[in-house]
Order: sequence, then C-alpha cells, then structure tokens
Amino acid sequence: MEGELVDKALLTKLWHPQKLLNGQANFFVSGWDYEKKGDWHIVGHDGGALLRVSAFFNAEFSDYRVVIYLTNGNLDGVWSRRLVKSLQQYWVTNPFSRLLVWAGLYESF
Repeated sequence: MEGELVDKALLTKLWHPQKLLNGQANFFVSGWDYEKKGDWHIVGHDGGALLRVSAFFNAEFSDYRVVIYLTNGNLDGVWSRRLVKSLQQYWVTNPFSRLLVWAGLYESF
C-alpha cells in the first residue's frame, strides 16, 4: 500500500470498481470482493471457512489496515467476513460513522 511493490496509481485502478453496462457499480475488482463503508474501501478474498484476507484503505492509500484471518475450519458457525468486518469499528474515527458501521447501516455505494 506504500507503493513500493505495486505503484499506488496501479492499485487505484485495480482496486476500484468498474461500471457495468447497466451503469451500476461492480462488486468485484480484479478478482477481489469490493465494498465501501464510509470513507473506507474494502477489498478481500475469502477461502471458504479457512481463510479471509481483507484490506481496508482510504481513497489516497494514506491510511490502511490489512486483516488476515486463518482457521482450521468453521465448526462453530462464525462467518469470517463478519468477524473481520467487525474489527473495522475500532479504527473508524468519526463516532457517528463508527456507530453506523457497527450497526451495519453504513452501506455500500
């Protein structure tokens, strides 16, 4: 995310949704899941019940978090997506936005 391995301009192009032919935004970017919550863009990959990788970043890539969740399996019904996204409430700075994210009301697009 610092632009050392992959240039920030290329990341911006690869990790932002393209418009579909009907004008709506796509929820996948270069093979990764994509969504936007408040000021944060989120890209991620889910390996079923065993793996989730999510990168949370602002538009300029000046602030970001990367969460990697590994497990031996999902026997207790915990969804990796929900677990990883629940961590976002700890770094959203605006208290009102933080409450909306926590409540699941700060929706994409």
